Amino acid sequence: MLTHNNHVQLTGRVGQRPELHFLTDGTPVARLRLYLGVPPIPGAYDRTDQSFRIVAWGEVARQLCLRATKGNRVTVRGHLRNRSFQRDGQTHVRTEIHADYFQHIGNPAVPSKIVLTSETVNPS
Repeated sequence: MLTHNNHVQLTGRVGQRPELHFLTDGTPVARLRLYLGVPPIPGAYDRTDQSFRIVAWGEVARQLCLRATKGNRVTVRGHLRNRSFQRDGQTHVRTEIHADYFQHIGNPAVPSKIVLTSETVNPS
């Protein structure tokens, strides 16, 4: 039997303070951008940064908003999700990383690990 794995782990810098929102059922959702510096390609003008949309749910969302600020270096683990939406009559698809773990890198004043708990609601 063929099994599919969908696991992502990235280390980068938080682009802006995470935004915390609540669903109608009270579930917290946090969104942020994680930036990865990419070394320049030989012969290219300058380095480029890649950014990824990160979404966290439940307690991970709350802790991410409490502990992550712009410029923090963090490792995020989760899985890829595609979300489609309509805008101006066009269908757009956005790829996001749904985080179930994050860890601060190199900042001893901040607790190092936040792990998704079994009580956290994570919609399918």
